[in-house]
Amino acid sequence: MMIELAGLRTMDTAPKDGTEIELLFVHVNNAYVAPGDETPWVAWLKAHWIDFNRGGWTWYGMAGAPIGWRPIK
Repeated sequence: MMIELAGLRTMDTAPKDGTEIELLFVHVNNAYVAPGDETPWVAWLKAHWIDFNRGGWTWYGMAGAPIGWRPIK
């Protein structure tokens, strides 16, 4: 299965007002899988910005770094 990249936007444009969006995450283990087999380590997850402790993204489901975002359909 391929990850849908349509509508991917850069992280610097993501809303930081608490709006729920989808972030595209890539887990560090993705670097160790065969090409084309990234699905378990790459995922779209629902997230939103919180202002606690100088602010940050909050989500549930995978450790990793967000590389882009899109509005929730």
